[in-house]
Amino acid sequence: MVSYDQLNVPALASAEALNRRGALIEVARQERPEAPSYEAAEEIMGIREAGEGSVIDPALTQHTAKRLAAEERKRANRRGERRTRPGGLHKGGAGALSSRRSRQRVQRRRLLADRARGTVWALNRLAACNKAQRVKDARVQRPPPPKSMSPQAALRQKAGLASYVRDRLSLPRDQAAPVPLESLLLQAERDLLRDFKVRMMLSDEEIAGVLERGMTGDRYIDPQLEGGRKVYRNFIADLWNSKLIGFTASPRVQVGAFVRTPRRSSPRVCSASSKGPCSP
Repeated sequence: MVSYDQLNVPALASAEALNRRGALIEVARQERPEAPSYEAAEEIMGIREAGEGSVIDPALTQHTAKRLAAEERKRANRRGERRTRPGGLHKGGAGALSSRRSRQRVQRRRLLADRARGTVWALNRLAACNKAQRVKDARVQRPPPPKSMSPQAALRQKAGLASYVRDRLSLPRDQAAPVPLESLLLQAERDLLRDFKVRMMLSDEEIAGVLERGMTGDRYIDPQLEGGRKVYRNFIADLWNSKLIGFTASPRVQVGAFVRTPRRSSPRVCSASSKGPCSP
Protein backbone atom coordinates (compact mmCIF):
# COMPACT_ATOMS: atom_id res chain seq x y z
CA MET A 1 0.00 0.00 0.00
CA VAL A 2 2.90 2.32 0.74
CA SER A 3 4.49 1.60 -2.61
CA TYR A 4 1.17 2.14 -4.30
CA ASP A 5 0.57 5.60 -2.90
CA GLN A 6 3.53 7.29 -1.21
CA LEU A 7 1.67 10.55 -0.90
CA ASN A 8 -0.88 9.11 1.54
CA VAL A 9 1.63 7.76 4.10
CA PRO A 10 0.40 10.04 6.95
CA ALA A 11 -3.18 9.09 6.25
CA LEU A 12 -2.28 5.42 6.19
CA ALA A 13 -0.39 5.77 9.50
CA SER A 14 -3.40 7.45 11.08
CA ALA A 15 -5.66 4.69 9.83
CA GLU A 16 -3.29 2.08 11.27
CA ALA A 17 -3.28 3.87 14.65
CA LEU A 18 -7.05 4.02 14.66
CA ASN A 19 -7.20 0.35 13.80
CA ARG A 20 -4.85 -0.47 16.68
CA ARG A 21 -6.90 1.64 19.11
CA GLY A 22 -10.11 -0.09 18.06
CA ALA A 23 -8.52 -3.48 18.59
CA LEU A 24 -7.24 -2.42 22.04
CA ILE A 25 -10.67 -1.19 23.09
CA GLU A 26 -12.23 -4.43 21.87
CA VAL A 27 -9.72 -6.52 23.82
CA ALA A 28 -10.26 -4.40 26.96
CA ARG A 29 -14.03 -4.76 26.72
CA GLN A 30 -13.67 -8.52 26.50
CA GLU A 31 -12.24 -8.40 30.08
CA ARG A 32 -8.71 -9.12 28.92
CA PRO A 33 -6.72 -6.25 30.44
CA GLU A 34 -3.40 -7.89 29.74
CA ALA A 35 -2.27 -8.85 26.27
CA PRO A 36 -1.62 -12.54 25.64
CA SER A 37 1.95 -13.85 25.54
CA TYR A 38 3.42 -14.53 22.09
CA GLU A 39 6.53 -16.07 20.76
CA ALA A 40 9.92 -14.63 21.64
CA ALA A 41 10.40 -12.83 18.37
CA GLU A 42 6.97 -11.27 18.59
CA GLU A 43 7.51 -10.22 22.26
CA ILE A 44 10.79 -8.52 21.27
CA MET A 45 9.12 -6.80 18.38
CA GLY A 46 6.16 -5.92 20.57
CA ILE A 47 3.55 -6.36 17.82
CA ARG A 48 1.28 -9.13 16.68
CA GLU A 49 -0.85 -9.37 13.59
CA ALA A 50 -4.43 -10.39 14.26
CA GLY A 51 -6.45 -12.58 11.96
CA GLU A 52 -8.43 -9.67 10.59
CA GLY A 53 -5.28 -7.81 9.60
CA SER A 54 -4.90 -5.48 12.62
CA VAL A 55 -1.70 -5.15 14.63
CA ILE A 56 -1.78 -5.37 18.47
CA ASP A 57 0.89 -3.80 20.67
CA PRO A 58 1.09 -5.70 24.04
CA ALA A 59 2.63 -2.78 25.98
CA LEU A 60 0.09 -0.31 24.63
CA THR A 61 -2.70 -2.78 25.35
CA GLN A 62 -1.61 -3.15 28.98
CA HIS A 63 -1.27 0.61 29.46
CA THR A 64 -4.68 1.27 27.94
CA ALA A 65 -6.26 -1.45 30.07
CA LYS A 66 -4.85 0.11 33.25
CA ARG A 67 -6.17 3.52 32.28
CA LEU A 68 -9.61 2.10 31.54
CA ALA A 69 -9.64 0.28 34.91
CA ALA A 70 -8.64 3.49 36.75
CA GLU A 71 -11.37 5.46 35.01
CA GLU A 72 -13.91 2.77 35.87
CA ARG A 73 -12.90 2.93 39.55
CA LYS A 74 -13.28 6.71 39.53
CA ARG A 75 -16.74 6.42 38.00
CA ALA A 76 -17.70 3.81 40.61
CA ASN A 77 -16.50 6.08 43.42
CA ARG A 78 -18.48 8.99 42.02
CA ARG A 79 -21.59 6.81 41.81
CA GLY A 80 -21.05 5.74 45.42
CA GLU A 81 -20.75 9.35 46.53
CA ARG A 82 -23.99 10.19 44.78
CA ARG A 83 -25.74 7.30 46.50
CA THR A 84 -24.61 8.20 50.07
CA ARG A 85 -25.99 11.70 50.38
CA PRO A 86 -26.27 13.45 53.77
CA GLY A 87 -29.49 12.74 55.60
CA GLY A 88 -29.78 9.05 54.88
CA LEU A 89 -32.69 7.04 53.55
CA HIS A 90 -34.08 5.99 56.93
CA LYS A 91 -33.73 9.41 58.57
CA GLY A 92 -36.13 11.16 56.22
CA GLY A 93 -33.52 13.63 55.01
CA ALA A 94 -33.64 15.44 51.71
CA GLY A 95 -30.52 13.60 50.62
CA ALA A 96 -32.49 10.34 50.50
CA LEU A 97 -34.47 11.56 47.48
CA SER A 98 -33.27 10.52 44.06
CA SER A 99 -34.06 13.59 41.96
CA ARG A 100 -32.79 17.10 42.43
CA ARG A 101 -36.25 18.60 41.99
CA SER A 102 -37.65 16.47 44.83
CA ARG A 103 -34.84 17.54 47.17
CA GLN A 104 -35.42 21.18 46.36
CA ARG A 105 -39.16 20.81 46.97
CA VAL A 106 -38.64 19.15 50.37
CA GLN A 107 -36.10 21.74 51.46
CA ARG A 108 -38.43 24.56 50.41
CA ARG A 109 -41.29 23.07 52.45
CA ARG A 110 -39.09 22.69 55.51
CA LEU A 111 -37.89 26.26 55.20
CA LEU A 112 -41.48 27.55 55.04
CA ALA A 113 -42.48 25.39 58.04
CA ASP A 114 -39.53 26.71 60.07
CA ARG A 115 -40.47 30.28 59.23
CA ALA A 116 -44.08 29.71 60.30
CA ARG A 117 -42.96 28.04 63.52
CA GLY A 118 -40.62 30.91 64.33
CA THR A 119 -43.37 33.46 63.67
CA VAL A 120 -45.81 31.68 66.00
CA TRP A 121 -43.16 31.39 68.72
CA ALA A 122 -42.36 35.11 68.47
CA LEU A 123 -46.05 36.08 68.66
CA ASN A 124 -46.57 33.86 71.71
CA ARG A 125 -43.59 35.38 73.45
CA LEU A 126 -44.78 38.90 72.71
CA ALA A 127 -48.29 38.07 73.98
CA ALA A 128 -46.90 36.33 77.12
CA CYS A 129 -48.55 33.08 76.09
CA ASN A 130 -45.82 30.65 77.00
CA LYS A 131 -47.66 27.36 76.77
CA ALA A 132 -44.73 25.26 77.93
CA GLN A 133 -44.43 27.25 81.15
CA ARG A 134 -48.10 26.67 81.96
CA VAL A 135 -47.61 22.96 81.50
CA LYS A 136 -44.58 23.01 83.82
CA ASP A 137 -46.49 24.95 86.50
CA ALA A 138 -49.43 22.54 86.31
CA ARG A 139 -47.10 19.58 86.70
CA VAL A 140 -45.38 21.11 89.75
CA GLN A 141 -48.72 21.86 91.44
CA ARG A 142 -50.10 18.39 90.76
CA PRO A 143 -50.26 16.24 93.92
CA PRO A 144 -48.07 13.14 94.04
CA PRO A 145 -49.67 9.83 93.04
CA PRO A 146 -51.10 7.70 95.87
CA LYS A 147 -48.72 5.09 97.18
CA SER A 148 -49.60 1.65 98.42
CA MET A 149 -49.50 1.52 102.22
CA SER A 150 -49.06 -1.45 104.49
CA PRO A 151 -51.79 -2.21 107.07
CA GLN A 152 -49.58 -1.01 109.93
CA ALA A 153 -48.80 2.25 108.11
CA ALA A 154 -52.50 2.83 107.45
CA LEU A 155 -53.28 2.17 111.15
CA ARG A 156 -50.60 4.60 112.28
CA GLN A 157 -51.89 7.30 109.93
CA LYS A 158 -55.53 6.76 110.95
CA ALA A 159 -54.94 6.65 114.70
CA GLY A 160 -52.19 9.26 114.72
CA LEU A 161 -49.62 6.85 116.16
CA ALA A 162 -45.98 7.84 116.33
CA SER A 163 -42.83 5.79 116.73
CA TYR A 164 -40.99 5.81 120.02
CA VAL A 165 -38.24 8.43 120.10
CA ARG A 166 -36.63 8.78 123.53
CA ASP A 167 -35.53 12.40 123.16
CA ARG A 168 -38.95 13.62 121.99
CA LEU A 169 -41.13 11.67 124.45
CA SER A 170 -42.92 13.76 127.10
CA LEU A 171 -42.88 12.03 130.52
CA PRO A 172 -43.45 13.46 134.03
CA ARG A 173 -40.14 13.78 135.85
CA ASP A 174 -41.06 15.41 139.19
CA GLN A 175 -44.26 13.75 140.36
CA ALA A 176 -44.59 12.05 143.74
CA ALA A 177 -45.27 8.41 144.47
CA PRO A 178 -48.42 7.11 142.79
CA VAL A 179 -51.61 6.88 144.85
CA PRO A 180 -53.21 3.42 145.03
CA LEU A 181 -56.41 3.37 143.00
CA GLU A 182 -58.00 1.07 145.57
CA SER A 183 -58.30 3.93 148.05
CA LEU A 184 -60.23 6.04 145.53
CA LEU A 185 -62.83 3.40 144.70
CA LEU A 186 -66.16 2.77 146.33
CA GLN A 187 -66.76 -0.32 148.39
CA ALA A 188 -68.43 -2.26 145.56
CA GLU A 189 -65.68 -1.53 143.05
CA ARG A 190 -63.09 -2.25 145.73
CA ASP A 191 -64.57 -5.71 146.28
CA LEU A 192 -64.46 -6.36 142.53
CA LEU A 193 -60.83 -5.34 142.44
CA ARG A 194 -59.89 -7.57 145.36
CA ASP A 195 -61.77 -10.52 143.83
CA PHE A 196 -60.36 -9.88 140.36
CA LYS A 197 -59.04 -13.41 139.91
CA VAL A 198 -62.53 -14.87 139.74
CA ARG A 199 -64.37 -11.94 138.20
CA MET A 200 -61.81 -10.64 135.67
CA MET A 201 -59.14 -13.21 134.86
CA LEU A 202 -59.65 -16.13 132.51
CA SER A 203 -60.06 -19.63 133.76
CA ASP A 204 -57.53 -22.36 133.10
CA GLU A 205 -59.56 -23.73 130.18
CA GLU A 206 -59.87 -20.26 128.63
CA ILE A 207 -56.16 -19.64 129.07
CA ALA A 208 -55.36 -22.96 127.36
CA GLY A 209 -57.68 -22.07 124.47
CA VAL A 210 -56.06 -18.68 124.00
CA LEU A 211 -52.57 -20.18 124.10
CA GLU A 212 -53.54 -22.84 121.59
CA ARG A 213 -55.07 -20.29 119.24
CA GLY A 214 -52.07 -17.99 119.49
CA MET A 215 -51.90 -14.21 119.68
CA THR A 216 -50.48 -13.44 116.24
CA GLY A 217 -52.17 -10.45 114.68
CA ASP A 218 -53.86 -9.37 117.94
CA ARG A 219 -51.36 -6.67 118.76
CA TYR A 220 -49.41 -3.89 117.10
CA ILE A 221 -45.70 -3.59 117.86
CA ASP A 222 -43.79 -0.40 117.21
CA PRO A 223 -40.99 -1.08 114.69
CA GLN A 224 -38.58 0.93 116.85
CA LEU A 225 -39.22 -1.31 119.86
CA GLU A 226 -39.52 -4.56 117.95
CA GLY A 227 -36.19 -4.25 116.19
CA GLY A 228 -33.98 -3.17 119.11
CA ARG A 229 -33.78 -4.72 122.58
CA LYS A 230 -31.74 -1.81 123.91
CA VAL A 231 -34.42 0.67 122.83
CA TYR A 232 -37.07 -1.39 124.62
CA ARG A 233 -34.99 -1.48 127.84
CA ASN A 234 -34.52 2.29 127.69
CA PHE A 235 -38.28 2.74 127.27
CA ILE A 236 -39.02 0.56 130.32
CA ALA A 237 -36.36 2.43 132.30
CA ASP A 238 -37.95 5.79 131.44
CA LEU A 239 -41.38 4.53 132.53
CA TRP A 240 -39.90 3.22 135.77
CA ASN A 241 -38.07 6.48 136.50
CA SER A 242 -41.30 8.39 135.88
CA LYS A 243 -43.06 6.11 138.42
CA LEU A 244 -45.62 4.99 135.87
CA ILE A 245 -44.99 1.26 136.18
CA GLY A 246 -43.81 -1.19 138.76
CA PHE A 247 -42.66 -4.79 138.84
CA THR A 248 -44.62 -7.67 140.35
CA ALA A 249 -44.39 -11.44 140.47
CA SER A 250 -48.15 -11.92 140.07
CA PRO A 251 -49.39 -10.08 136.95
CA ARG A 252 -53.09 -9.37 136.79
CA VAL A 253 -53.83 -8.00 133.35
CA GLN A 254 -52.04 -7.27 130.11
CA VAL A 255 -50.99 -3.65 129.78
CA GLY A 256 -50.27 -2.10 126.41
CA ALA A 257 -48.58 1.23 125.76
CA PHE A 258 -48.63 3.34 122.65
CA VAL A 259 -47.36 6.80 121.69
CA ARG A 260 -49.64 9.44 120.23
CA THR A 261 -48.90 12.90 118.90
CA PRO A 262 -51.59 15.43 119.86
CA ARG A 263 -51.96 18.58 117.84
CA ARG A 264 -49.12 21.04 118.42
CA SER A 265 -47.64 18.97 121.20
CA SER A 266 -44.90 16.46 121.89
CA PRO A 267 -45.56 12.71 121.68
CA ARG A 268 -47.19 11.26 124.79
CA VAL A 269 -47.52 7.75 126.19
CA CYS A 270 -50.96 6.19 126.59
CA SER A 271 -51.61 2.86 128.28
CA ALA A 272 -54.49 0.41 128.11
CA SER A 273 -55.13 -2.80 130.04
CA SER A 274 -57.04 -5.83 128.84
CA LYS A 275 -58.21 -9.10 130.30
CA GLY A 276 -55.87 -11.85 129.21
CA PRO A 277 -53.94 -14.93 130.23
CA CYS A 278 -51.44 -13.55 132.72
CA SER A 279 -49.14 -15.79 134.71
CA PRO A 280 -46.10 -15.10 136.91
